[in-house]
Amino acid sequence: MKRFTLFLIFCLPLLLGASSVRILTGDLHGGTIQKATDRNVTLYVRTTGNDVNDCLTTGNACLTIQEAISRIPKEIQHDVVVDIGEGSFAAFNVDGYNIDFNGNFDIQGTLGLVSLSGTKPNSGTPSAVGSSDNHRYMDDTDHGLDNWAVDELVGKLLDCSGPVGNTGHPIIANTTTRIHYAGSETCLTSYEILEQKTVLTGTGGQSYAPIEITNVFSFWPNRFEIRNVKSTDSATIGILMYASSGTVERCYMSGKAYNYALGQSPRVARAADCYSGINIFGGFVFQQSGGVTVEDPAGERIVANNASTTGPAIYLMQSNTVRLKHAYGYNSGRVGLGIEAVQYALIEDSEFFDNTQSGVRVDTDQANLTIAPDGAVSNVHLDTTVIHDNQDGVYATNGAIVQFYNTTGTGNSQHGVELVHGAKLTHMTGNTLTGTSGDITLNGGTTTHTWAEVNANDYYNSDNGCRAWKP
Repeated sequence: MKRFTLFLIFCLPLLLGASSVRILTGDLHGGTIQKATDRNVTLYVRTTGNDVNDCLTTGNACLTIQEAISRIPKEIQHDVVVDIGEGSFAAFNVDGYNIDFNGNFDIQGTLGLVSLSGTKPNSGTPSAVGSSDNHRYMDDTDHGLDNWAVDELVGKLLDCSGPVGNTGHPIIANTTTRIHYAGSETCLTSYEILEQKTVLTGTGGQSYAPIEITNVFSFWPNRFEIRNVKSTDSATIGILMYASSGTVERCYMSGKAYNYALGQSPRVARAADCYSGINIFGGFVFQQSGGVTVEDPAGERIVANNASTTGPAIYLMQSNTVRLKHAYGYNSGRVGLGIEAVQYALIEDSEFFDNTQSGVRVDTDQANLTIAPDGAVSNVHLDTTVIHDNQDGVYATNGAIVQFYNTTGTGNSQHGVELVHGAKLTHMTGNTLTGTSGDITLNGGTTTHTWAEVNANDYYNSDNGCRAWKP
């Protein structure tokens, strides 16, 4: 598979504002120079605002997000919120902030009910709920013939007053009466269909992305959050998070070369409840991650619908440890999930389907095999993941190691698992990942094995070093 790396982007010196202090005006600090926050504060940004205002009320709001950010000291020891209203706003960058254990820094747009033509419902009460493959669905059959157009809700957010509760799960697909959405929570009582009402235009200080985040450190990723924003303008990247720890949440990015590029994180750079639409090279790209925690997956309830793309829907590369939970990669011109040179990747409760090539492709970093063999070989654990209707379900190459546990899927046009160039498959139990040409092959399809055979025997191909066995 052609490599779509971000070296040229992540290795550039992104110096967005070098000052270590900020001058805050108005009632908050009275014009004094502040190196650190001294109280909780909310700064407001509205299309009716003016950048000469103090930003401290909606009636005296700033006009640009960048101006509001410029009022914030670099050391954040309190709760700081930039509250952005509905409408279109210029791109912005955030650079050089430190959020301590008592601080929080949130930049949040506005969510609202989705706008639909006619009397199509954007809220209501579910008539039925259930699960399909590795996601949930909700039915609404109470609106007669005036229902949703197929897939018009894709990328919007389903919010329920029941167990889902105020999270806004991205919608994967919809029929005229049914919504398929990311996650495992069931919508039992009432629902609303939301969308981001805050829209970003243009690109930030380095002209890469509408949101450029550099050198922002937070020990916990949820101490720094960007949420509820949308961008469909053409750009190199949608959200660039470089050398920073933080979370992007409930965002919608489409039309970029890379919609989300999260790289060189000192701890955790993560995306949650986010949607990635059409792009050229990758929907979500996690590169050179320092590691994740059990509580904070790098990607959770992320939906990458990559129609007309030539790259992976989700791409993990050159990282120590990366965890995805409830990740969905589909309609890619290449693969649903591409993994390259990741020492350990844990993929849980996810789904990869309708991709032109593989549902999941695992590779190594050939350039670094001789100088860093441990860091160059990918080790991937697929846990309770569904992979269906691709060419190959899983394609592993160049010494990669893939572990299966309760991994299933049908409708793959070639093989459930294809191992080449020394790749290894180990598996535990409950695996039924199949393909039209056979379940598992170690030699390009010349010979295939069923899961029952691999459960009972250790298969090794001495010609290419591939092996499949149950420990």
